[in-house]
Amino acid sequence: MLPEPIIEAHGLTKRFPVKKQTAKKKTAVTDLTFEAAPGELVAFLGPNGAGKSTSLRMLTTLLPPTSGTARVVGHDILSDPSGVRARIGYVGQLTSGSFSQRTRDELLSQGAFYGMSRAHAIRRADELIESLDLGGFATRTVQQLSGGQKRRLDIALGLMHAPPLLFLDEPSTGLDPQSRANLWEHIIDLRRTHGTTIFLTTHYLEEADRFAERVMVMD
Repeated sequence: MLPEPIIEAHGLTKRFPVKKQTAKKKTAVTDLTFEAAPGELVAFLGPNGAGKSTSLRMLTTLLPPTSGTARVVGHDILSDPSGVRARIGYVGQLTSGSFSQRTRDELLSQGAFYGMSRAHAIRRADELIESLDLGGFATRTVQQLSGGQKRRLDIALGLMHAPPLLFLDEPSTGLDPQSRANLWEHIIDLRRTHGTTIFLTTHYLEEADRFAERVMVMD
């Protein structure tokens, strides 16, 4: 018996008004329909402006669809958004850390946000610091980190509550080749170690071709 899909999207569509004074709308995503299985690494490929980030924001309940629906980790994005958010990690394109806070403290704050006990948050933070090779920077403030280190911290923040599904929105954009390679090494290792399902967007064809088991292309 095949496992239940961890993502089931049916006809997701998003339209934005062009101007508040008119009824005219711009379509960003049309009829997005797909499934993703637990443990997969799925790459969503397409040029800038194709609608990749809008699609992720709908799947993570940050943006309501104009029509269509989806179930993510067994929960409906429309009727149970809090159930979805409790079971996913989401790393957007911008650095999510507070620049003035130290790396380890940022992780502990994230744990508190998810209702983790102090002891549990400390154990989880130390585990992620080790697995993402952040030990040398744990006491530095976020603003002192390099671009690659910030992206690894972003991923650690997304994994703090140990979600079975992690969404990554163009995780390697803007990084130099070495930082990109290091980041992907950590992503693959996390998946191999913890069995995390990873759904990511990228416009780097070579990344999708090399690392993803399945590639979806958005026109």
